[in-house]
Amino acid sequence: MPSEPVFRVPVGPEARRWVTVDAERDVLAVARTFTSATRLLDALEAFRGDLRVQVVFAVDETSAFNDGIIGLLRSEGARIIPWDQISGTKFDLAVTASENIEIRPIGAPVVVIPHGIGFHKYVPDSESLDARVSGVVPESRLRDGHVIMTAAHPAQRDQLAATHPEAALRTVIVGDPTYDRIRACLTLRDQYRRALGVAPRARLTVLSSTWGRGSLLGRHPDLPVRLLAELPADEHQVALVVHPNVWFGHGPWQVRSWLADARDAGLLLIPPDTGWQAALIAADTLIGDHGSVTVYGAAIGRPVLLACFGDETVPGTPLAEFGRRAPWLDPDVALRPQVESAGADTSLTSIAAGMFATTGRTSLSGLLYSVLELPPPDGAARARALPDPRADHGPQTVASYIVFTSIGDDGEIALSRHPAAAGAPADGPPGAVRHLCAGEHEPDRLLPGNASVLYRRGPATADDGRAWAAGALRGYPGAQVAAAATPDGCVAATRGGRDITAVTGAPTSLAASVLYTALRAGRLATGRLTARTGAATHALDIDASS
Repeated sequence: MPSEPVFRVPVGPEARRWVTVDAERDVLAVARTFTSATRLLDALEAFRGDLRVQVVFAVDETSAFNDGIIGLLRSEGARIIPWDQISGTKFDLAVTASENIEIRPIGAPVVVIPHGIGFHKYVPDSESLDARVSGVVPESRLRDGHVIMTAAHPAQRDQLAATHPEAALRTVIVGDPTYDRIRACLTLRDQYRRALGVAPRARLTVLSSTWGRGSLLGRHPDLPVRLLAELPADEHQVALVVHPNVWFGHGPWQVRSWLADARDAGLLLIPPDTGWQAALIAADTLIGDHGSVTVYGAAIGRPVLLACFGDETVPGTPLAEFGRRAPWLDPDVALRPQVESAGADTSLTSIAAGMFATTGRTSLSGLLYSVLELPPPDGAARARALPDPRADHGPQTVASYIVFTSIGDDGEIALSRHPAAAGAPADGPPGAVRHLCAGEHEPDRLLPGNASVLYRRGPATADDGRAWAAGALRGYPGAQVAAAATPDGCVAATRGGRDITAVTGAPTSLAASVLYTALRAGRLATGRLTARTGAATHALDIDASS
């Protein structure tokens, strides 16, 4: 098998013949897992705009979770040199977010930054059948070179002193740049909620799962779809953050396939490379496990419920205390009351926030430049805004709803809508009547045939909408109302041959269910109908004269 080509630029003995910017220092960034690669990219913001520093990347492919790294680095435009070229290339500094990279080939000081929170978890050792403490560089590797470990809080170095004394002697406290960046972006909450498509009055519940059989997804894989079924879609939205080791251990296709029903039901599936920090800022409630994301959420004051807490947590650590004090979600009873009653716990926030020193980005930048023997440039320690989060699927993908409706004494119609792809609670609100409202674009073709209400997104002209509605009723004999969007509302037809025009700002799917409810109750007449979903009200001005 042919060897990988040697890179002649921007590093190496011939590099000065080819480079445009003749940097003063060469830095090697080493990734071993997708998680460590994302943390590494964040840490390298310290060199942003500094023409004195050239960064090249290499990938240690010895991890069980090395899939996806090359694609991530390529998408960032990184220069990736072959691993075999490292030993013959002079570097001034190596930076990594993995404690398990091969140190020996690197002839430069190696700074190891955390890829999680502290030294709180036992994980499988990739070189034996034993477990090890995550984040701690093994003694054998410490002896292979000039290694500097970093930690977020002085208590973490004290912990190492009792169990890993050689590692403790090489540990520098730099805080947590990720935590600093999250805190710096708290004022962007509304912006991030808009980017995720969260409705102004909706409550966003974020689920967070680490990896392994003891994680949230490992123990409660049905929790996302159950939440989406129980929480009214007009009042709640649900996002899911999944550890990259799940994404790239099982494969992105598999993860999306397992979550297919939840995605069709509006799940905001946060991609593995970016967005989880902004999703935490946008959240109203966080349901998690023993993963770092849960702690970050608690540290910024988000109400937390634990769905599980793995037994791989190191006893006596702040994370173990966090697990002992945090409230739990009971998966065996109704979920909605638990989510809606969850509140922030100041003592829990204090435990979580106490895992971080508060000068992370400044300290890490100072350490890196100290090793390079360069003065840090102005702005090296600034925390930049997190990018707007994006999500795979979301509420815009929900095509059909199971709807519970009731009419108050004042004629107001109350609706509780639930994505049909997730199902719905067995019992709706007291006295409510249940029906199925299906969109023309529904991918599950069984649903339109069982629906009482059909709707079409648009907008279309009134004439086109009426023609579609009449055709839909002919095509689906069980449907009683069909409504099509128009620029200022919708037009609808009923099984009894009535043509309706509604002027409204409400979604056509909701307006169609309101018309059906009024028709069943004998109240479908020219005039105004008022509908309510949670705290939101919707007005429909009806022309039912034809």
